[in-house]
Amino acid sequence: MTEARTTVVVITHDRRDDLLHTLDRLAGLPERPPVVVDNASSDGTARAVRELRPDVRLLTPGRNLGAVGRNLAARSITTPYPAFCDDDSWWAPAPSPAPPISRTPAPASPPSPAASSSTRIRSSTRPTAGPAGRSRTPSSPSSACPRLPEAPQRASRARRYVG
Repeated sequence: MTEARTTVVVITHDRRDDLLHTLDRLAGLPERPPVVVDNASSDGTARAVRELRPDVRLLTPGRNLGAVGRNLAARSITTPYPAFCDDDSWWAPAPSPAPPISRTPAPASPPSPAASSSTRIRSSTRPTAGPAGRSRTPSSPSSACPRLPEAPQRASRARRYVG
């Protein structure tokens, strides 16, 4: 098993119900346990987290630190990366890895009606205004782009060193 590299950090203030919902959503993540900083809530948030979510690391600084609570949590984690979220948002689990690519060729499918031989793409040969007001024809490849000067030709030779 690989070592955890991320810890989810949540700060909250007087939003017990939202926080508990968020913690329920975070419970499905492999990044466990989340760290919650309760910024001096008066609605019983800290008590509810202790009783209903004992696996959560709860930090209670005793006063409302605001966003600085994230710094407090970041200093307390042991993983290299914090993943911050609010008490009303959560991280979604990472998508499962794609299935391995099959080495056997897929069965041939019949050609689609759109790609039949009777389908023909036509381009207009009507002249249009080109750069600097000059007329150009869209079907002419040389008139589609300005001409660049030719690159100098170099002779390429393979050198053989005999030692």
